[in-house]
Amino acid sequence: MEILFAPDRVRTLRRYGMRSQEVIQTLAGHADRVLAVPVNEDRDLIFSGSKDRIVKLWDARVKVEPQIVSGHTDLVLDVAITKDGRVVSGSKDKTVKLWDASKGKEI
Repeated sequence: MEILFAPDRVRTLRRYGMRSQEVIQTLAGHADRVLAVPVNEDRDLIFSGSKDRIVKLWDARVKVEPQIVSGHTDLVLDVAITKDGRVVSGSKDKTVKLWDASKGKEI
């Protein structure tokens, strides 16, 4: 089944079935609006960047608290995933950070 992850207008991400267009899962945990939601190729790891200055790493297969990586001093404008599984985040604080997604640490 094809899926789509999208931020809503509050602090959550919603996972939709592309065919059914129904909400399959809601992920909550940011303190402010979510601005970026890239998903890995297997569509099981979701990354979210928010106005709360935090990047969260979610595992869609299990219902546990997301891993949090912080280091930005202003809102996170974009998040991307590299081919080798690292995460890149860009912020309004004029920094770009590279993260090891498996460890939740800045590289």
